[in-house]
Amino acid sequence: MVQTLQNHEQVYTKIREGIALLKDGDATTAEKCILDAWGMIPEPKYDWDCSLIIVRKISTFFRDIKKFDAATQWANDIFKCNIPPGYSKPYIILGSIYLESGDLAAARSNFQKAFDLSGKRGFEGEDPKYLKFLKNQA
Repeated sequence: MVQTLQNHEQVYTKIREGIALLKDGDATTAEKCILDAWGMIPEPKYDWDCSLIIVRKISTFFRDIKKFDAATQWANDIFKCNIPPGYSKPYIILGSIYLESGDLAAARSNFQKAFDLSGKRGFEGEDPKYLKFLKNQA
């Protein structure tokens, strides 16, 4: 059962702070902020209304700082959240992590799963190179 987190704005603020620090080049402090945001969420961590968004942000944060093992772990944690049927974003995130880390077979497999779930629509708002990569691998 999804629960509403009362302090979700504070959690989002902490995530935004971490992303801003990363843009300013301070990856170490940014990582601490991002993980502190996750620490603000009480157990059961994956059952809150904001958990899906936060876990997505954490996984892409670790992808962006090239900590691919952590990024993959967080991306797989997305499946622990309450995700709607046909939701392709976890596969796009996993595909992007694998693509950036050089595992092209795993990238293609995950992008294909995303495409099978929601077609081109699932790739809207994502870097166009992901869908282009999938098309070029066919």
